[in-house]
Amino acid sequence: MAMEMADYKKQSLYVIDKLVNRKWEARKVLSNVRNTDLNESQLIDAHNWFADFVSRYKQIEFYDFITDSEAWGLAQKISFGSNLTAPDVIHLSSAIIAAVYKQCDTMITQDRNLIVEGNRILREYRLKTKLSIKTVSDFRKAHFKSLKF
Repeated sequence: MAMEMADYKKQSLYVIDKLVNRKWEARKVLSNVRNTDLNESQLIDAHNWFADFVSRYKQIEFYDFITDSEAWGLAQKISFGSNLTAPDVIHLSSAIIAAVYKQCDTMITQDRNLIVEGNRILREYRLKTKLSIKTVSDFRKAHFKSLKF
């Protein structure tokens, strides 16, 4: 989850920089959003944002589940049997391992390809009852009551 949050913040900084500061057209920004070119100051801002998040939400624990050759073997198996990128494979493999050990039951991502491929892999490994993959908005709808004014 930490890497996903880092990607989210870096993409946000990239979009703001290109749209607001450099006056790029939205179409150009969106077509290049995966090719960020943040400077050192922006990368530090992303790191500080995450550090602030961790300090505010101390009840959320971050784990590194890919710590041995068996876990890396799972990641390699998923990598060679899917259309996922290496970071997405690491994210999914970590969530699967956490789910097997009852440390996690939901993986959150905004990446539609990861959701589609991840759900296919969960069905293939018969893990759909142990782990669900949701977008931020789907997670919010499922776990937080909406405010009514």
